[in-house]
Amino acid sequence: MSTSVHGTIRHAPSSARPATTAEPNAASGGPLAMVVRRQTVRWALLAAIAVLLVLSTLGQMAQRVFGLGTMFGLVRLFYVDAERNVPTFYSSLALLLACGLLAIVAAERRRCGDRLWIHWSWLSVLFLLLAADEFIGFHEMPIERLRRLWDAHGLLYFTWVVPGAAFVLLVAIASARWLLTLPRAVRNRYVVAATVFVTGAIGVEMLSGWVAEYRGEDTGIYAAVVTVEEACEMLGVWIFIDATLHFLERLGTSVTITFDHQPRSTDGRGVDRWADLADASARLNAPCAQQRPAQPVATRNGR
Repeated sequence: MSTSVHGTIRHAPSSARPATTAEPNAASGGPLAMVVRRQTVRWALLAAIAVLLVLSTLGQMAQRVFGLGTMFGLVRLFYVDAERNVPTFYSSLALLLACGLLAIVAAERRRCGDRLWIHWSWLSVLFLLLAADEFIGFHEMPIERLRRLWDAHGLLYFTWVVPGAAFVLLVAIASARWLLTLPRAVRNRYVVAATVFVTGAIGVEMLSGWVAEYRGEDTGIYAAVVTVEEACEMLGVWIFIDATLHFLERLGTSVTITFDHQPRSTDGRGVDRWADLADASARLNAPCAQQRPAQPVATRNGR
């Protein structure tokens, strides 16, 4: 007996309201399917962000205001500016979720002959790299060397913001044409998401560099600034994920996770019996025309 998890893509009618879960067929031992719903993901991620920010703030207050120390490592465990802790783990997972959703859109757009599927693909790769950087911190490695090279101070104390800003500009230029092809509601959400994220990652990061140099990193004001910075980054990714799920809704596509508890056996021809994968393959043959927004239909009298 084996248990496996598969992601499948369903092309649901725009009027359909898929349930969050579908009960397995007791008689046939069918798999249990769970539909990833936009509203559920939206509020779950927002609640996680709120909890993490509150716990980080309470930990800093307990340490700096009430003098309770590290509280057996709990302060660092939830501090948003620390590395490889709970907030870092969440941020990495959120970026990986965005990466996966972008990969699904890329696969759908390629299947439908949209040449811009390549842009969706490299955006997915970009978010994969951002997730790795969030957990490992590649962007912080050249800070000291660049600081000595440029004799950087003040707003450029965290020197990585210079190449970071240049990279953001290149991504914005490369994405301009792609953005114009998106529905207005999705495009606006992506612009807001990018603005909020970059404001935190570059703008507030520059301010935190100034505070770190002239006030020190082990101060309450620095903790407050980096909390705002991380909040902007988390909210930016949250808005981006919600926008991508909204776009998938407009395509008439839903993401389904199937839990298959059936043994991985073969039939007489030696073919693996993966009922859920076969079902997914059938659904992927849905015509791309179903993904286009419905057009008004004229009646006989022309109205």
